[in-house]
Amino acid sequence: RSGPPADLQRAREVMARDGLDGLVVADPVNVYHLTGCWPATSRMGFEAPLVAVLGRGPGQPVALVSAAFTYYYLLADQHFEWPMELFLYTGPADGAQLAAARAG
Repeated sequence: RSGPPADLQRAREVMARDGLDGLVVADPVNVYHLTGCWPATSRMGFEAPLVAVLGRGPGQPVALVSAAFTYYYLLADQHFEWPMELFLYTGPADGAQLAAARAG
């Protein structure tokens, strides 16, 4: 397959029609359709282990937000043939980290 299951061009057409700048999805089925990645840890009770973001701009890759453990345990060895931007995190930010992120 040369792309994720969803028709990204059609999704962007709908976003343009409805005035949306992007889609942010966390439900495992929707994440799968936008990325081709199945968040298997969702079956273990973890809520939203993967989040996918699709911007309206043509040519923008789908973004995938994942816990580092989830990514390296389940997805790192998968070879997706379409562009995907990856954002990994290790845990929630504490107050100091949040303040530093806002300042910089």
